[in-house]
Amino acid sequence: MDTFGKRLKEERISKRLTQQDVADIFHLNKSSISRYEKDQQVPDVATIQKMANYFGVTTDYLLGNKNKKTDDTDLFNLKGDVRFLKKVKEDEMVKIPVLGVIKAGIPMFAEENIIDYEYVHQEELVMGEEYFYLQIKGDSMINAGIPDGSRVLIRKQNFIESDGEIMAVRVNGDEATLKRVYRQQSGLVLQSENSKYGPMFFPASDVDTGYVGIIGKAIKVEIKL
Repeated sequence: MDTFGKRLKEERISKRLTQQDVADIFHLNKSSISRYEKDQQVPDVATIQKMANYFGVTTDYLLGNKNKKTDDTDLFNLKGDVRFLKKVKEDEMVKIPVLGVIKAGIPMFAEENIIDYEYVHQEELVMGEEYFYLQIKGDSMINAGIPDGSRVLIRKQNFIESDGEIMAVRVNGDEATLKRVYRQQSGLVLQSENSKYGPMFFPASDVDTGYVGIIGKAIKVEIKL
């Protein structure tokens, strides 16, 4: 019989995460994750639910009570599953481009920038707004639940609504990055969600010249199995 510890380890490895990565994501100690995987301890109900949501499985599956990873009645868990697409009409799905590098000097949605497409239910989008997915490279936002290789849905906008929001930012002219953004009178501060990386400050002159600029607000993260 599969146990919580065994399934937690399987899900962690499938996403190429270390025990420390998982500990950082859920604000726990690495030793706690080790005990969980050895079935020496089980986390509280709230943590189990958060883990199930993060890995895209049901709590019953994660606890070893069921062999089915998702519940067909739970659309939240099916959004990353091909079966979800079969449950809705084709005209209810919106094709969203996935961007890697966002090059300056050419339209954002030019073919040179598009590496793939994702489909999103129209109810998740605001009519009249533009959206794209950003392919994440690196672990700078791991503590926000955004690991390397994930894709983040971005609503295109060139302004910050509130300090500390996770935004897609273009720096160095064509490098797209995801960071928490804070406004200062003298410029912008980009903050990672990983203690390995310090904040980056860009003076107002960099914003004025287009060296750095806001390109959108993070809406949700998609993690591929």
